[in-house]
Amino acid sequence: MLWLRLKEIIGSKVYYYYQNEGIGEWGLLCYDQETDLCQCLKLAEGDTEDYEKYRDHAFCRIMDYCEEGHFPEKAIVAWG
Repeated sequence: MLWLRLKEIIGSKVYYYYQNEGIGEWGLLCYDQETDLCQCLKLAEGDTEDYEKYRDHAFCRIMDYCEEGHFPEKAIVAWG
């Protein structure tokens, strides 16, 4: 499971914290809706530079939120 928590939306940029399985330190992601650029500002505990499965899953969900125009404050995302 992946935990997401909205930090803020500034202009076209959406910032979310993400956490792996509800354990460890939160990571921080930024998605720019204008440029379609994803940035990992901080990896969550459990992700590594070589294998970032939680980060990638979080980016997919954040992009879905942008398409829907709906940004939940908190979310738990199951795999699948």
